[in-house]
Amino acid sequence: MATVIQIKRTTGVSSPTVSDLSEAELAYVQDRSNDGASSKLFIESVDSSSNPVIHEIGGKYLIAVVKHAINNGKGITKLGLVRDSVGRDGKPHSGSMVN
Repeated sequence: MATVIQIKRTTGVSSPTVSDLSEAELAYVQDRSNDGASSKLFIESVDSSSNPVIHEIGGKYLIAVVKHAINNGKGITKLGLVRDSVGRDGKPHSGSMVN
């Protein structure tokens, strides 16, 4: 049987707070007012002191930042999106996580 995953969502632009989410819960901010330009995906986690924190993990805005850097010749290394030349399994790979 499939598991249904529901993501909390809003059409506004405000990021969720720790009181809005539970640990490991996802939230999506749609940003309808600006054609989704600032749309983001968030997850609640905990820091090293077990305090709840919200992390931005994706969305249209973050993808646009990556594409802008690539299109303007800044490459993806400045964004921390390139792995070293050897993977966790010890086998060589291309090094790039973004095509």
